[in-house]
Amino acid sequence: MIPYDRFFPEIVESKDSLQILGGCSDCEFGSKIRVLVWNMYKGRLAGWKDDFESFIHDKELVILQESIINTGYDSLFNTAGRFEWIMAKTHRNKITQATTGVKTGSIVKSTGHSYYMTTDVEPFLRTPKMLLATTYPLAGRADELLVVNIHAINFVSFQKYSRQLKQMVEAIGEHRGPIILAGDFNTWNAARFKSLRDAVAQMGLKEIPLVRRGRLAHLNKDLDHVFCRGMNAVKTEVLMAVKSSDHYPIVVEFELEEA
Repeated sequence: MIPYDRFFPEIVESKDSLQILGGCSDCEFGSKIRVLVWNMYKGRLAGWKDDFESFIHDKELVILQESIINTGYDSLFNTAGRFEWIMAKTHRNKITQATTGVKTGSIVKSTGHSYYMTTDVEPFLRTPKMLLATTYPLAGRADELLVVNIHAINFVSFQKYSRQLKQMVEAIGEHRGPIILAGDFNTWNAARFKSLRDAVAQMGLKEIPLVRRGRLAHLNKDLDHVFCRGMNAVKTEVLMAVKSSDHYPIVVEFELEEA
């Protein structure tokens, strides 16, 4: 008989959290960057693989939450091709060893990366959430692009949520170049959303307006957001017909402002 506690996920030790997969050949981003932001729901739903491959074929940057490794999808990320994938892992299934976290894919090789696991955990499964920050060179510029990929902690007090926002502020720190901040912020109530907006405003980031509808499973709230600094969104799209995740994929085409 399998011990009861085997059904609870195992938190990944900090020293083992970061993993780099795949590989890319580009050495810098140009002035336009096409981005996909998606909580992929661990690829649980039918059609996810086909949708994912279709969505990323013309993107330069992919920002995923609830991404996985040690599953049948590993070949999508392990093969050297267009993307370098950087994953910050949070927890693994003790039985299958399937591991969950956030993952950022780029056609440009990263120059730096850091990650912040929440000190608090969500109830019942007792799992933390993760933030991943990566930097990339830009063509003809001395500054770099900072990409912050976040999956915000859920089902906890506002105080615990605020602690993760402080990690977000720390991750952005004194970065002076362009910034993309995106992910699943779990902003299902007004207090969470206001604290997020206040934090990004203090850092000079602007929210990208998105046309969409809430989902019943999310209390009819929008949980996924995209913010930026030093860039402009020239095209946005929320793929609301997609059924292969409980979150809508978000597509944004950015254009860098002049340095």
